[in-house]
Amino acid sequence: MDLNERKADYFAAKMIFGNVYDYYYSLEDENFIDRVIKCMDVYKAPYKTVLIELFEEAVIKFNDMNLKEKVLEHFDNEPSDLVEKFKDLELDSELVEPSYIVSLGGLEKTIRNIMKENPDVSCHKDNYNFLMTLKKKIKKEVEGLAIGI
Repeated sequence: MDLNERKADYFAAKMIFGNVYDYYYSLEDENFIDRVIKCMDVYKAPYKTVLIELFEEAVIKFNDMNLKEKVLEHFDNEPSDLVEKFKDLELDSELVEPSYIVSLGGLEKTIRNIMKENPDVSCHKDNYNFLMTLKKKIKKEVEGLAIGI
């Protein structure tokens, strides 16, 4: 994971959470991952974001070295089967299921606008055609993933 992703998770943790530490300890599950998943569900937050918040609460506010060690132990080992774990815990797995939405950030619209502004420049049409071909390929791949091919 790169530094920008970690910073984004950290920022999200600060914006999302109330008192995740108390909620975590209010859960009766023995399993650390099950507790984290339930925190993810309640706060609608990503796995790493929950761990970051738990770590900070454990270290800074409560001096809870046991929780600190559990977080560190699991931080770089996100469970690979989060969808199944959510379902096993009878939680809505939508948070961890892939959306298969492909967004190219308005690139198509930008190219069309440039084509209108510069109709005599042929490279914009080539760029547009390339983008349409790329979108078709991506859509085909995503549809294959969605149906499990």
